[in-house]
Amino acid sequence: MGRRRTALRAAIGQPHNYDIMPALNPLSRERSPVAKFAILLASTRVCCSPVSHMSVLAQPYLPGHASPPEVPLAHFLPPIPAGIGAVWLEQNTRPGDWVLDPFGASPALALEAARAGRRVLVACNSPVLAFMLEMLAAAPPLEAYQSVLVEVATSRRGAERLERQILGLYQSRCAACGVAVQPAAFIWRKDEDQPFARQYCCPACGDEGERPVDPDDLTTLLQLGSAPLARARAVDRVVLEDGNLQRSVEESLQIYRPRPLYVLFTLLNKMDALNLPPDRLRCLQALLLSLCDQATSLWPQAGGRYRPRQLNTPAVSLEKNLWLALEQAVQQWSKAGTPTPLVRYPDQPPESGGICLYPGRARSLLPLPSEFPVRAVLAPLARTNPAFWTLSALWSGWLFGREAVAPLKGALERQRYDWIWNLQAMHYVLSALPPTVPVFGIATECSPGSLHSLLAAGQAAGLKLAGLALSENDRSAQILWQGTAGSLPAYEGDTAGLCVQAIESALAERNEPAGQLTLFSACLASLAASEALPRDLTQYTAETPVRLQQCVDSVLAGDRLVRYAKAAGRDPLWELAEPAAEPLPLSDRVEMETVRFLHRNPGAALHEIQYAINRSFPGLLTPPRELILAVLDAYAEQREDGGWTLTPAENPESRRRDLQAAAEALLELAERLGYTAPAGEQPVIWNGDGLVLYSFAVLASAVVSPRLQAKPSAETLQVLVLPECRLPLVSFKRRSNPRLSRQLQFWRL
Repeated sequence: MGRRRTALRAAIGQPHNYDIMPALNPLSRERSPVAKFAILLASTRVCCSPVSHMSVLAQPYLPGHASPPEVPLAHFLPPIPAGIGAVWLEQNTRPGDWVLDPFGASPALALEAARAGRRVLVACNSPVLAFMLEMLAAAPPLEAYQSVLVEVATSRRGAERLERQILGLYQSRCAACGVAVQPAAFIWRKDEDQPFARQYCCPACGDEGERPVDPDDLTTLLQLGSAPLARARAVDRVVLEDGNLQRSVEESLQIYRPRPLYVLFTLLNKMDALNLPPDRLRCLQALLLSLCDQATSLWPQAGGRYRPRQLNTPAVSLEKNLWLALEQAVQQWSKAGTPTPLVRYPDQPPESGGICLYPGRARSLLPLPSEFPVRAVLAPLARTNPAFWTLSALWSGWLFGREAVAPLKGALERQRYDWIWNLQAMHYVLSALPPTVPVFGIATECSPGSLHSLLAAGQAAGLKLAGLALSENDRSAQILWQGTAGSLPAYEGDTAGLCVQAIESALAERNEPAGQLTLFSACLASLAASEALPRDLTQYTAETPVRLQQCVDSVLAGDRLVRYAKAAGRDPLWELAEPAAEPLPLSDRVEMETVRFLHRNPGAALHEIQYAINRSFPGLLTPPRELILAVLDAYAEQREDGGWTLTPAENPESRRRDLQAAAEALLELAERLGYTAPAGEQPVIWNGDGLVLYSFAVLASAVVSPRLQAKPSAETLQVLVLPECRLPLVSFKRRSNPRLSRQLQFWRL
C-alpha cells in the first residue's frame, strides 16, 4: 500500500518539529496480543492509584482490538469491542483469579475473560442469555448443527417432508423468466395486510433485487394453514397459571405476522415430537432461538445498524424466509470458537480458566462464600432494552417451557424503564458487591441520562469513582470504581459552580469544540469525585436528572461558550468563547503523537496504536478512531501483516531537505512571475508594487492551527502549502472542528 511521493510530500520538518528519535520496538512480535497491550498500558494501572479529582479522568479508554464478536442476537447485546476485558484483566489480575460478572449481559465478554485464563463467576437471570453462554462455551462443531437440521428437514408432516412444506409457503416466480424462486424476504408496509414486494436472486436467469409481489404470492398467504392455532399456542406456552400476563403476551405477539408465526410453531412442535437426546436438542434450540428473532417484523427494509429498543414495527419491514434463515443460523452458531469450560454453580471450573454460571440474580448470590475469592468485577453496564427483555420472556417459554418465564415475568408486565428504575436496578447490584475489589464497568450506547444513573448508583452504593474514560464517537464509557466512598465529607457547595468549572476545564484541555456527552460527563466526573452526588438512594427522584441537565444547559447557553449548531452527520458542539493559543488543538496533538509512536514502533497494528494514543489522551480526551486512521493514511503505509509503518520519505532528514526545496521552488517561481521575494523568510512572501500580495506558509504536516491565529490581511492572499497526502487529514479536522473550518475560509490550500 505504499505511496509514490514527491519531494514536497515528504517534507515534515519546520515549523512543527516533532522531536522524533528512533527507538527500540517494545512490541515484539513474539508476544501475545494481550501481553503487548499490557506493555502499552504499563504506566497506567489506575486501579491501584490513589484517587484525586484529576486522576478520575486520568484513565485511558481501552479501544479493543476488533469489532464486537458476531454472535447470535448481537443486535440486542452490548456492542463491546473484543479485547477490552482481556486487556484490563491482564493489567489488574493474574491467571487463575476469580472475576465476577454480576449482570451476565454479554456472553462474549464472559467468554473473553475465561479464555484469558480467568475463572469467571457469571450471575445471569435471563434463561436466553444463560443458554447462549452455555452454547457458545460448548461450541458444538458445524457438523452437529448440520445433522440436527437434516433430521428436522427430513422429518415428515403428513405425507410431505417438512423442509419442502415450509419452502412451499415462500415459493414465488421470477419476474423475468417465470422459474420458481425462493425469496430471501417479502417486504411489508406497516398496517397493511399483505406484502407489496419481494427480494430474490433467480438461479436460472440471474435476475435479482426487489420486485413487486406475484399474485400467486398473495394466494399462498390466503391459503395459510392454522395461523390462529399457532397464535393461541404461542400465548399458551408463555402464560403462567395465574393468566395475568395473557394481555401483555398477546400485545407483544403483534410483531409476528401470521406466516412467520405459523412456520415457527410448526418447527417448535416438531422439536417436541422428535424426542432428541439432550446435546442434539440443545443444538436445535439454539437454531430455533435465532429463528425466533428472525421471524419478527422488527427488521427494517433499509438494513444498516439494527438495534431495536421497542417493539415497534418499522414503516417498511422485511418478512424473512425462515427456512433460509434457519440454514444461515447453522453457520452463525458454529462460529463460536474453541470450547471453554463451563460449569453450574457451585461447581468450579479449572484454574486454567473457565466459567461458573449462576442462573439467578447476583443479589441472591452475594456475599460470596470463601471458595470464590473474587479479585475483580468485570461488568457490562448495558442499558435496559425493553424489546429484548420482553422477547426473551416469550422465547424462554417457547423454547424451555412456562417455568422458564418466571424470572422474566416483570419484563412482560413492564414495557418501559425510566431513569429511577435503571438507577435502582443498578444500585441493587452494586451495593452488594465486595467493597474491597475494583469494579470495571463497560457502558455502551451511553446517553447523559444513562451515564448519570450509573455514576449515581455507584455513589449511593458506597463505591468510590476511581476512573472515567469516554469515547463520544462510540458513545461508550469505561468506569472504574474502587473501594468505598465517604472518605471526603459530603459536598455542601454549589454544584452549579462545579459544573461550570468542569465544562470550562474540559474545553480548555481539548482546545477544540466538544459535544454534549463529553461536557455532561465532565460534570458527572467532577460531581462524583467531589462526592457531590447524593449518598442516599431516597434522595433521587424523577426530577434529579432533569435538574442536572438544566444546570448543564444553563452553562452551555452562557456567554463564556460558543455553540455550533447541529450539521449533517454532527451533533451540536461547544467551545470556549475565547480559546487559548496553547495547548494545540487536540486533533493536532493526536497527529503529532501518532507520528512519534510510529517512529518508535514501526509495524504496530492499529489497535496497538490506538492503545498508545489513548494512553496519552485519557479520560474525556479519547480521540476518534477515524482521526487516527486519517493520520495513518497521511503519513504511513500498511504492510501485508496489517501493521503500519511510516513511509520511507517520513524521516527527519528528508523532511528538512524537501521543505527547503519547496521554499526554494516558491522563490524561483516568484522571480519568474516578476515578484520580489526575500530569501530565507518563513512564510515565503511575494511583494509587488510595494504591497505583500501573497504569503505562503510552507508546512510539512497537517498541524495548521498555529498558522491561523493571526487575522489575515485583506490585501494579502494567504496560502497554506503542504503535501497533497495531508489534505484529507486537514479536511477531516475541518469537518469535525467548526472553528477551524471558519478560520480556513480566509486561506487557500
